[in-house]
Parts: sequence; structure tokens; C-alpha cells
Amino acid sequence: MDVFDRFKNNQFLSPVSSKTLQKIGNHCRINEKSEILEIDSGNGAVSILLAHFFHSQLTGTENRPVFLHDAKRRALFEDVTHQVNFIESDINNLPFDEHFFNLAIYLSPPFPCETDKYLVKVAPFTVPNGWISISNTVVRDKNEFNLKEEFRNWIKSRNKNIELRTMEESVKLYEGLGFSVKKTLIEDKKSWEIFYSSQALTLLDKKSEKNISHIEKKYFDEWQKELEMYHSGGGKESLDYVTFLIQKK
Repeated sequence: MDVFDRFKNNQFLSPVSSKTLQKIGNHCRINEKSEILEIDSGNGAVSILLAHFFHSQLTGTENRPVFLHDAKRRALFEDVTHQVNFIESDINNLPFDEHFFNLAIYLSPPFPCETDKYLVKVAPFTVPNGWISISNTVVRDKNEFNLKEEFRNWIKSRNKNIELRTMEESVKLYEGLGFSVKKTLIEDKKSWEIFYSSQALTLLDKKSEKNISHIEKKYFDEWQKELEMYHSGGGKESLDYVTFLIQKK
């Protein structure tokens, strides 16, 4: 069992919906002449869907070979290889000319991530007045969040250097870095349910197998803990997944 196995039943690798992706494209006025960059594109589903929606040219970067291979396979199956190109790269080694993309997208995992680092690193590759779409998890209600001690400790164990912020605090952070947040899109809870129910299927399938190795059990326990923390540990009540549509000031 590895991270690729975990997401084999997922369409997207974050709690985002196709409706939100369409709103992103519409707000940023994406069309068939637009160049779009997706960072950490995973299985390629987001880029492929945007290609279908807007007929744009998309480039997805991914440094995990198994995901990169799957993304290329999906693009071939969906007949969008003339629109979508997946390459092996990461946020620290983007092989592009500056001021090239009309829109850059990064959808973070559902828990702490250095989205400010991604924002700063990807900004030079967008055209003047171009767009950056950053999606990440925020604290909806700090009072509710602070009551969930076990949940807070679990999040800190995931990344002790990252602090979850409210949506308003995130806006201040991004604007303090020289950007302007033009619009925010809050994902509804159905997207979270779809995201995690798909993984629950994988875990149930794996649980029914015999002779699970020690390393597989370790992954299994970690992922099961995440599902428990979201559903009954406080995540559902205190977290939101928000997309920030951003331009350089």
C-alpha cells in the first residue's frame, strides 16, 4: 500500500469539486488561447477536466513517477494529449520562461502546507495581470478549533512548523507578500465527503486482505486516523477548504 493506492478511487487529490474548477476558469476568463500551469498535478484529473471545460493548453508538473505515469495514461484515454502535457518537475525546479502562463493552479492537500511558498515561487511564471489560484485548508471557527485538543495535536504532529489560519488570516498573509486576493471560493462539505469516502473504500478493501505487511499496516493506520480526525475528531466542524484567486499587486 502506498500513497498512489490510497487515491485510486479518488477523482481529485484534494477536497475540491468540478463546479469550483469551472468557477475558477470563468472568473479568470480562461479560453482556448489560455496557457494554464498546474503544480503537483497528481493523477492529472484537474488539468484534464479544465481542458474539457475551456479547451485551453495545460501543463501539469509532478515529481512522483507513478502519478505522472497515470496522468499521461488518463490524458491519452481522454483524448486530450494535444491540449495537456504532464512533465516531471517540482515547485523548486520549474523549467519555464517567466511571464508565460495566464493561470497557475495549486491545490494543496487537505492539511497543513506551505502555500505561501508555492505562491511566491509560481508568481514569476504568470503573465502581467495573470492569475494564481491557491486552494488550501483553513480554520473556519477558531473557538471550535481550540476546543479540539486531540485534533490540534494531531495536526501539529503532521507538520509542527505549519499553523492553520483562518480565511481572513490567509488573505492578510498573501497580501503581505505583495499579492491581491480578488475572490475566495469555499468548498461545501459534500466535496470533503466525496474526497474521504473514496479513500474509505480503499481502506475497506485493504482491511479485508490477509497478510498485510508491517509498512502497509503503518500506512493503513495513519490514513484511518486522518479519516477519524475529520469525521469525529473535529475536522468537519472547524475546517474549510478555500480557493483564493490571486493577482500580483
